Amino acid sequence: MSKVICYSDIHHGTLIGKLGSNDVDLRVEDALDVERQVTQYCLDHGIDTVLFCGDRFRSRNPSVWLFNMVEEVWFDRADKGIETFALVGNHDQYRIVGHGSNYSVLWNKKVVSDRVHVIEQPSTITIKDKAFGFVPFGYSLCCADWKVDLIVFHDELQGFKDDRGYIGRSGFSTKELRQTCKFFLSGHIHAFADVHGQGLIVGAPYQMDMLDVGIRKGFLVFDTETFEHEFVETRVPKIVRIDVLDDTDVVKEQEVAGNYVYCRTSRNKMDAVKDKLKRFEARAFRVDEIVDKGMFVEAFARKVYEARSGNEMIHEYIDSRDVPNKLSLREKGCEIWQEVAG
Repeated sequence: MSKVICYSDIHHGTLIGKLGSNDVDLRVEDALDVERQVTQYCLDHGIDTVLFCGDRFRSRNPSVWLFNMVEEVWFDRADKGIETFALVGNHDQYRIVGHGSNYSVLWNKKVVSDRVHVIEQPSTITIKDKAFGFVPFGYSLCCADWKVDLIVFHDELQGFKDDRGYIGRSGFSTKELRQTCKFFLSGHIHAFADVHGQGLIVGAPYQMDMLDVGIRKGFLVFDTETFEHEFVETRVPKIVRIDVLDDTDVVKEQEVAGNYVYCRTSRNKMDAVKDKLKRFEARAFRVDEIVDKGMFVEAFARKVYEARSGNEMIHEYIDSRDVPNKLSLREKGCEIWQEVAG
């Protein structure tokens, strides 16, 4: 079979900043569950190869107990006959200079498997009869003279804007990648993207922070022959952000049950909102008070933007004016509106 599983940037040990430190155990279990879902998908569909595109942990110096828990699920996957090729990302580089990655420093040598390959240096490896070039973080210029079928790297993509609004300023350019390979798979950026049919930004497999609200997360089933992919959404709790501004806003059970919830509301509504979140069994939540007019305006603007009416209003206004360059004005207006609305 020519298909492999690709995932990246799982960042074991990450927290949702808005919820504080009380969500650590829950988030550890979420990430481990993603690992198990990857393994189970492989078993259910006869896939025997996994490509991990970097950043296994949030911390460059993860705690031993967390490392051992992650190690256990990875080697359980190996014991089931599934081979993993793991690229070193920037968060995998050990905090002490000269000590390599946290894989090599913390790895339990007693259970090292020949089905788990950690790639700490630029390497070319044949997988599924295809020449893969693996480029760990920090080596973006090393492969200029390579001629491979696919490159797997962990870095930014110059000039590419992702779904979270970030524009890559360093790393690889699509021009140099075209000269080196037929297709690429990239870690580091957390939002999945198809880059003009030239490659894929794999993205993170679950929502990690408030910037991920509303963005689908998962892993890829990638065909090494055709370069086609299927996006498989992971089944883990989501991050939900809601603003209860007046009596027309309601907390919906189907939206918050089992999920992480960050809510803003007025002081007189806070107790009622908290009671409702408890009753609907939100996985964890935080409710903040809207304390000034500016916060209310920002929250209202966010609601209008999410309803997509903000862009429509901008288009209608510009279309009604006798001004040149209407297309550019529309784009700039919508960009400013999105910035203001969050």
